[in-house]
Amino acid sequence: MNGNYFRLYTANNVLSLVYFDTNVLKNRVYRYKYRARNVNGWGDFSAPGYIFAADLPNQPAKPALKSVNKNQMTIECFPPSNTGGSAIIGFELWRDQGAPNSEFI
Repeated sequence: MNGNYFRLYTANNVLSLVYFDTNVLKNRVYRYKYRARNVNGWGDFSAPGYIFAADLPNQPAKPALKSVNKNQMTIECFPPSNTGGSAIIGFELWRDQGAPNSEFI
């Protein structure tokens, strides 16, 4: 898929491993695999993990009223300014039950 694997890191005398891969480009899929060693040598590699380099999108702007009539409102939503490195593929719009005669604060 993405060419040959190469070693990123070797850790000795550790019980857990967290690695910060600082040489990645967003919007790309990378394959990672790892293995463990004991006194008898190296074990087999893990199955490859396919990791998509993207963050969560940031918080979008609040929704806005476009129009209103007798029993219908048109609400406009805006895409977030930062997509996290991946195209936005969906939105959700939620609403509460409303309150009669409420005033905006």
